Amino acid sequence: MSETKAILIEMGIHLPGSVQVEVHEDTARFKNLVIPESLPGSDESTVSSSLYRTIINKACEDRGFKTQLSTRAK
Repeated sequence: MSETKAILIEMGIHLPGSVQVEVHEDTARFKNLVIPESLPGSDESTVSSSLYRTIINKACEDRGFKTQLSTRAK
């Protein structure tokens, strides 16, 4: 987890210390579903969604970044 946070910090994404990060990669046989803690539209949810989109977009565009994130994927 700390390695994943370090990778995110390198790309300029800073998360509060209380936030835990787990990376899971979808496969043909296994899909992940993320259920947000709060409803979309709240300030916290909007920030989370924005960070999530930034991370996902970077992972889709940059194979090396995706590899770094998924090295410790669960």
